[in-house]
Amino acid sequence: MQKNYKINGMHCAGCAMRLELAVKKEPAFQNVAVSILTNMLSLEFDENALSPSAADALIINIVEKTGFEVVQEKPEEPAASENAESEQVESLENAPSWIQKLSAAGWGLWISIAFLVALMYVAMGAMLGAPMPAFLQDMRVAGIVELVLAIPILIINREFFVQGLASLWRGSPNMDALVALGSGASILYSVFVLINRIVNPAASGHYYFESAAMILVVISVGRALEGIAKQRTTSAIEALLKLTPRQAHVLINGQIEDVPVESVQVGAVVVVKPGESIPVDGVILRGESDIDASALTGEPLPVERRPGDEVSAGTVNQSGVLEIQTVRVGADSTPAQIAKMVEAATAGKAPLSRLADKVCAVFVPTILSLSVLAFAYWLAAGQTVEFALTCAVATLVISCPCALGLATPTAVMVGLGEAAKRGILFKSAAALESFDRVDTVVFDKTGTITQGAPSVGNVFTTGAVTADALLCCAASLEFWASDALHPLAAAIVNEAKRRGLSYPQPSDVQLFPGKGVFGTVNGSVWTLGSERFMIEREIAVPQEVKDKAEEYVQSGLRPIWMGKDGAVVGLISVCDTLKADAADAVGRLRTSGRRVVLLTGDNQRSAQTIAQAAGIETVIADVLPGQKAESVAALQKSGNVVAMVGDGINDAVALVQADVGVALGTGANIAVESADVILQRPDVNCVPEALRISRAVVVNIKQNLFWAFFYNIIGIPIAMGLFYPVFGWTLSPMIGAAAMSLSSICVVLNALRLKTKT
Repeated sequence: MQKNYKINGMHCAGCAMRLELAVKKEPAFQNVAVSILTNMLSLEFDENALSPSAADALIINIVEKTGFEVVQEKPEEPAASENAESEQVESLENAPSWIQKLSAAGWGLWISIAFLVALMYVAMGAMLGAPMPAFLQDMRVAGIVELVLAIPILIINREFFVQGLASLWRGSPNMDALVALGSGASILYSVFVLINRIVNPAASGHYYFESAAMILVVISVGRALEGIAKQRTTSAIEALLKLTPRQAHVLINGQIEDVPVESVQVGAVVVVKPGESIPVDGVILRGESDIDASALTGEPLPVERRPGDEVSAGTVNQSGVLEIQTVRVGADSTPAQIAKMVEAATAGKAPLSRLADKVCAVFVPTILSLSVLAFAYWLAAGQTVEFALTCAVATLVISCPCALGLATPTAVMVGLGEAAKRGILFKSAAALESFDRVDTVVFDKTGTITQGAPSVGNVFTTGAVTADALLCCAASLEFWASDALHPLAAAIVNEAKRRGLSYPQPSDVQLFPGKGVFGTVNGSVWTLGSERFMIEREIAVPQEVKDKAEEYVQSGLRPIWMGKDGAVVGLISVCDTLKADAADAVGRLRTSGRRVVLLTGDNQRSAQTIAQAAGIETVIADVLPGQKAESVAALQKSGNVVAMVGDGINDAVALVQADVGVALGTGANIAVESADVILQRPDVNCVPEALRISRAVVVNIKQNLFWAFFYNIIGIPIAMGLFYPVFGWTLSPMIGAAAMSLSSICVVLNALRLKTKT
């Protein structure tokens, strides 16, 4: 069983790493992952060995011992309160952006900023030439005022000290520990200077109250802005969840009643008017309409839907009134399931994140050591305590594992969300990253790059009858011979419909499964089937028909023979046609440097015809279903990183064998379950699109990691004062705190650029 827990109290990648390691120590839990981006803990456990309630209790215990908190799920409230709450949410969403940010940050932050402004005026106003009260010229009075102004800031932001010192006590210091030590050291030193001046008015020394307060406030502001920016990375998930309307028109005893969508039961009939979003997954009972699914699948054009067709929640009914029988609703609906899949993928670890995780695991202890080293070195070098303290505190507050920890998950989250908006679902962060390394794309043929259903190509006649007459009689035999049309019969009947031909009921119809059918149509005996069936029925076959049939076979077409009153009078060629977008998709893949392979169980001629039309050079044909995985493995052994694209049951093993399996969401369930990537619509142009998104995400992750590492590599030596002897460079702790917060914000904003690049 898989469970997710919302965690409070995590502020950096080190927090997430510490919690993840703590949970992994419990043998009952597997596949443990903690996301600092969503503050979610996900894991799996065996229900036979551990009940859900026991698992909850165990997790709560582990999380609390690690210094965090599990957010308990609130019981469901009456509908009235839910409506009131939703109205409050809507009013907040419609409020100006500064009010939204104020609500997100909390009043404590704004009070801290107000006290900080006053504190900075007292501490630095004279240096800036601002008018100062006379009593502040006494440094003892000024120090007391600064302390009084700093105390509310320390109280409001006490969480840094509570969490930071607790993490030190547990022996696993986090980012809060660095902030607490830096700010706390500045406060303690300033109090020492103040007491010394009160006792001895002639004593000297500089106050660092403003630095201590500034560190806390700047980092709090940075976290608030970072949180707002991080919310934008999850906007795709939120948009999916908002696709489903809150109310549904339910048909009850012949009357339409508006009820909350959560109250709709499976089997209920929902009425959807033109222009409204469909609230449930279901099957159309009555009505026809064009359905806009662009927000859900990225499909640009509306799709016509009729009675018997399935529709998804979140899609928009553009024309007629529909009556839909509910199949899935709420958490089981398509938008909710897609959102869950994206969230689950985000919770996983991308390979590039492992480097950042390893660094974050040892980062804080290393910084603590460097800070102590800087303090001790400058004291030993003859510098003042103030100088040494400045270097030590600056080293503590400028060091930021947050940027490293956010580098991968922010880019992954945005990439997954943007892909989902285009109908491309990556099941894991690893799949999103691995897809970029693919150099060979293998396509199944039938149903993947072809329509998957045969259609009529050409109709050839000897001149004894017209092409329409031949097709009319063929459709009559096929339509009336059996209750269920097989694919070839359906192709002929559909072509007759397309041409506006009627197909009257024949008499004396006899069906020979696998061979053909014959019967009387309009007074003539017609025979339809294979060449062998014609020979068995002693139907004469002219040489010109044989020649045309051979021509069809050479072109990859399947000829269906038509005889009238004892002689073959024509052929109907049937083929599985190429999808309209297949050639373009293959062209884009080849332009990007990927090798494209067609893998099919069909014969070499048919496969070669389709491959030529699609622009595919490499063809592997006549492959049994069990051999498809072997063919993929052979390509891998040659050093290729292979993506397999398929939709059928016989593709499942090959999808698992491939480095990245890509399944069409319209295909067989087993293929979808076996794949790493799901294309929600049967559009193979989604494959190069998915590769493009994967490339953009990987580039973005590398940019984030580079700047996060580069920032620390440059910032820490400056903060320690290593460049002071040569260039005279030092770093104020306040500037260090601002730079630390800015680094995290920059990483998130860089990830958000994917919204425009993808």
